[in-house]
Amino acid sequence: MNISLTPKDDLTATITLSITKEDYQPRVQTVLKEHRKRAQIKGFRPGQAPMSVIERMVGRDLKIKEIDKLVSESLSEYIEKEKIDFLAQPLPSEAQKHIELDKDETHDFLFDIALKPNIELTIDNQTELPYYTIEISEELIEEEITRYKSRVGKQEPAAAVTEVSFLKVDLEQVNEDGSAKEMPILNQNVTISVSVIKDADIKEQFIGLTENAELVIDLKKAYPNDTELSSILNIDKEHIAETEPFFKIRIHEITEYQAGELNAENLEQLFPDGSVTDMDSLRKHIIADYEAYMKENSEYRFETDVREYLKSKTDFELPDKFMKRYLIVTDKSGKINTETVEAEYNSFVDSFKLQLIFDSISHKNNFVVSKEEIREQSKQQIANQFRQYGLTLDMLGDKVEDFINNDLKDKNKANSYSEQVIENKVVAYIKERVSLQHKSITLDEFNKLNEANA
Repeated sequence: MNISLTPKDDLTATITLSITKEDYQPRVQTVLKEHRKRAQIKGFRPGQAPMSVIERMVGRDLKIKEIDKLVSESLSEYIEKEKIDFLAQPLPSEAQKHIELDKDETHDFLFDIALKPNIELTIDNQTELPYYTIEISEELIEEEITRYKSRVGKQEPAAAVTEVSFLKVDLEQVNEDGSAKEMPILNQNVTISVSVIKDADIKEQFIGLTENAELVIDLKKAYPNDTELSSILNIDKEHIAETEPFFKIRIHEITEYQAGELNAENLEQLFPDGSVTDMDSLRKHIIADYEAYMKENSEYRFETDVREYLKSKTDFELPDKFMKRYLIVTDKSGKINTETVEAEYNSFVDSFKLQLIFDSISHKNNFVVSKEEIREQSKQQIANQFRQYGLTLDMLGDKVEDFINNDLKDKNKANSYSEQVIENKVVAYIKERVSLQHKSITLDEFNKLNEANA
C-alpha cells in the first residue's frame, strides 16, 4: 500500500491511498472463512458449504466492507504517524474517480484534508487588559435587606385599593352597559392582583376603591392572557374566545403584602443553620454573597475581554471552500445546506477561529484535561441548574455523584466540559501574564457596559 500527501495550497491537501489486491485479499479471505463457519445453506451441512458458494453469495459485499475498513484504518494511522495537524476530519476528494471494486487491481482513494493555520500571538506584560471590580454599595445591601423582609412578610388588610393590592371579588358577567345578562358566568371569592392588570385605564379605575365597591370592566382587556383569564373565571381555556368580556366586579376584601421585621424569630426561619442571628451578621452574609456574585461577574467579563483581544490580535485565513463543504457533508440534522451555510458561515468562522486560538495556546503550553477536571466542570453545571430552584449541592447529598455520572454519559456534554476546562486554563494563563488595568465600577455601570457589548 502506498500513501502520499499532496498539498493543494497552504491550507488544504489531498491524501492518496493506493491499495492492491495483496493489501486487502488476506482480510477478505479471513472474513469469508469466518462466514463459512457460521453459514447455514440449504443442501449443505452447517459450516460445510463450498467456499465458491460463499464467495458467490456474500463475497462482493464482504470485500467492499473490508476495503472500506482498510482504507479508514490506514488513513487514520497515516495522519497520526505523520503528525498531520488538521482542522477537520478528511472528506472524500472532489477529484475522486469512480472505483470498480469488482476488478482486482490497484484502487486509488483520494481524501481532501484541511490543515491548521499557523497562529502567532505574543502574550506578555506589554499587553493591557481591563479587569473590573464591581462595587458593593450601601444601596445594594439595603435592597437585599428589603428582599429578606419581604420573605417574612404577610398579607394585611388595606383601607383602599392601590397598585399593589390583592382583591377578593365576586364576578358576574353583564352586558356592556352593565345591565343584567341571562345565564351569566358567575364566580365568587376570586383573588385578583391589581399590579398585573395590563390596561392602564382599567387599572386606574380600581385605585382608591374601598370594600363593597362595584365597577364594570372589560376583563379581557384587564387580563389578556387566556390561561390567566380561564383561571379567574374558572372556565376552560378553549371557551375564552367565545366568552363575552364585560363583568361586574364587587370588592369585598382588600389586602396588601406587608414586609416583616427581621427579628430573631424570623432570622431563624430564614437561616435555620444559625449562620445569621442579628442584623450585623445579616449584613456580613449579604456582603459575602455579593462578593462571590461580583467576583463571578468580573471573571466572566474578563473572559469576554480576553476573547475580544485574541480575535483582534490574530489574523489568519481558513480554507473556506473546504469548511463549507465539511459542514454540509457531516450534518446529520438535515437542516444544513448550501444556502444556510452561506448565511451563517461568518458566525461559524468567528467562533471556530476563537476555538483554534485557544487550542493553539493550549497546545504550546501542553495544557491537558484530567477526568477529575471534567467531573468538576459537570458538578458546577449541575450546581448552577439546581440553584435556579433554590437548591444547593449540599441538599442533594450522595445523589450529586449520580447526577454527574448521568451527565457525563452524554459524550457531547463531556467534550463541551473538556473545552471549557481548556478555555479556563488559557484565560488563567493570560491573566497571569498581561498587565491588568483594575477599574472600580458600579453594578449599573457594569450592566450598561455588558449591554453595550452584547
